[in-house]
Amino acid sequence: MKSKSRYFRFIPLTKLLIIIIGIALIPLVISIVKSGYLYVLDNDEFNHVQLTYLYAHGSRPYLDIYNSVYTPLFGWFLLPVFRTMGFSFATIAFTRYIMILLFAIRVVASFFIVHKIFGKRIAYLFIPMFLLDPFVVFSSMQIRPDNLMMTVYTVGLLLFTLALYKPKPASSYMAGIFLGTSLLILPKILPSIGIMLIALSVWSIIKKKYIFAGASLVGLASPFVLFAFYCLLNGSFTEMFTQAVLEAKAAYSHFPIHIPLGNFYIPDNFLVYGTMGKPLTWFYAWFLPFAACIGIFVTVMEYLKKHFIDTSGVLKLMLALSLFAQWGALFFLQVIFMQHYLPISWLYALFAAVTIDYTLTTISTYKGARATAKIALTVLAVVMILTSIRNNIHRSKMDSTNLITAFTNRWLQIPEGTYTFPNYLFRPSIFPVTYGYFIGNVPPAILNRLPNIPARIEQYQIPFLLVDEYLMSKLPVEVAAYIQNHYTRVDGDGELMTRKP
Repeated sequence: MKSKSRYFRFIPLTKLLIIIIGIALIPLVISIVKSGYLYVLDNDEFNHVQLTYLYAHGSRPYLDIYNSVYTPLFGWFLLPVFRTMGFSFATIAFTRYIMILLFAIRVVASFFIVHKIFGKRIAYLFIPMFLLDPFVVFSSMQIRPDNLMMTVYTVGLLLFTLALYKPKPASSYMAGIFLGTSLLILPKILPSIGIMLIALSVWSIIKKKYIFAGASLVGLASPFVLFAFYCLLNGSFTEMFTQAVLEAKAAYSHFPIHIPLGNFYIPDNFLVYGTMGKPLTWFYAWFLPFAACIGIFVTVMEYLKKHFIDTSGVLKLMLALSLFAQWGALFFLQVIFMQHYLPISWLYALFAAVTIDYTLTTISTYKGARATAKIALTVLAVVMILTSIRNNIHRSKMDSTNLITAFTNRWLQIPEGTYTFPNYLFRPSIFPVTYGYFIGNVPPAILNRLPNIPARIEQYQIPFLLVDEYLMSKLPVEVAAYIQNHYTRVDGDGELMTRKP
């Protein structure tokens, strides 16, 4: 026992506490992966999988499909996997693993960004603070373009950061390509890209690196030029511009429910926090934005003390402004989903880590207080990790077994290759609005310019309709009347209708 005591005496307290937290993070990561993989599949995930199915079977983006603000890049990204493995739930499950891999890449890239700009201490604090965020765990591994967008953006931001420290036009151009591609995948990252362009302009003027800035802009524009050229070649440019730009606001504002900013911070939310009531994860979700604001204040004050503008200072201010820009953009949205927090959550964790580091540094000036603060922080971190593990496991028990059974039974009624209205998962479509996008959420002005529904049903002589009473109430009057005149409901099935003889 005496030799063991001497052994621990030679381990510095800080390293010992880091080892303890590091060991605790292992089961946390396992629970995060388990939650991300097993959590029940969402209707939006089916929508993006169905788009991939339709692309694989010859449907053209914008012309045959109502894509709205979603470019086909995410569907194209998934296409090789589904072509290789087939369109099945086994492939969908494998796709969740791909989303987990994208999340892992994002975590690693974020760590290196923070390490380069803020230093090692804050980078190591950032990782557990990021992984403990229930918003991150809930939405970062779902089959959505948001997760591909964030991964490509984070890698692009890392390349951009490295390029600013060692300016070369080639590296600047490559960073621009990644950042532009992320914006093309989904425009939700636009506020951060806008702030980055401002930071690039300021930095290039100060450093007189105009060629470097020009290379970044060319790289940023390149994905859009290539995509526009693709749309021009297949004749979809006008429709693409109409759906993605002109109709974007109308399409997004027509949801029947209003989900305000702050909705997900309400307690008793099992889906987000893994349990009812006000668990520690709920308090942590509230803690992050407040701690981040303090961290931003500390960052700005430290920057103002300097008598010169350096690269790290520009990048720190850029990230602080990116947080405010992404957060401020939410005030202009009528419907806010959990995915809107993805560009914000990592910045919350970053600047909250700045706050923790600043607090520890300040306390260390008082004799004996530093060790006490570190031990207290470690105990709190371990308790938070254990709570998160438990809640992640709770969430992972909400699997998709019942959903898979329901789809399998419906596929037995609707053979492969059979057209339906509205569209069904892994079945061909006669109408641009595909499975997973509720027709009732399409504004009437947009719906009226799409192909006539009764005419399409007659053209394809659709044998089956999947129209429940709620959907019937949301369809245009003439469409509902046509369906009632030509189809009859199957007994005992609130959705399936067959054509009248």
